Amino acid sequence: MFPRFSPQSLHDTAAGLAGPDGVQVSEAMVRCLFSSSFPEDALAEVIAQNLKFPRAAAELHA
Repeated sequence: MFPRFSPQSLHDTAAGLAGPDGVQVSEAMVRCLFSSSFPEDALAEVIAQNLKFPRAAAELHA
């Protein structure tokens, strides 16, 4: 199950998505939404589609 966000964890997640490891953070977030029985090739396609979202959209704005 995807964790509920506290204000700090939401900030940290957005920073991770927008940071230099954003692709890995995105992949980890998507992977946690699927069980281990979900086909890896289908999961790779879901991840590829997710990575089409602009990384800059995760940037923090004050």
